[in-house]
Amino acid sequence: KKHKEDRKKYADIKKEYEGIDKKIEKEKGKKSDIQKKVDSLLEKIHSLEIKLAEKNIHYSQLSKNLDDLSGKSTCPLCRSKIDKDLLPNMQDDMKEHGNEIEKIKEDIKLKSEKMKELKSDISTRESSIKDLVSNKKKYDDALLKLENINAIISTADKTLASLHISLLDFDG
Repeated sequence: KKHKEDRKKYADIKKEYEGIDKKIEKEKGKKSDIQKKVDSLLEKIHSLEIKLAEKNIHYSQLSKNLDDLSGKSTCPLCRSKIDKDLLPNMQDDMKEHGNEIEKIKEDIKLKSEKMKELKSDISTRESSIKDLVSNKKKYDDALLKLENINAIISTADKTLASLHISLLDFDG
């Protein structure tokens, strides 16, 4: 009876952990795919930060030039007469640059939030992989113990069968 229970336990463990290697590889694949998305987002964020820096520099230059020219009728550098449309055009350019700067900042914020979510997902995948690997080790250990038990039982069964035959021969 004990022998049947051990064989059933062995079969149950084997069934429970069937395909664990595939599950581990699948999780690793998902983690890798997410990491690629994170890397791509990181590149996009970096590119946007460079663009933002360039826009900020240009905005600062426009602001300085507007301050330098405000209230003047001639350009302090070239001494040419300032066109009446120049200052309003510069103000429009500054406004447009300001809007672009805000749009870039918002885009960086959204991409950063998405990257944070993806990194959290990576952490979850790593935890899942760790659990699966731990379970695989327990599975491997349990199978080894059960295989040893089965080997001992098989040897005992053969010994008993041989003793039984010997006893029959002796009785004969």
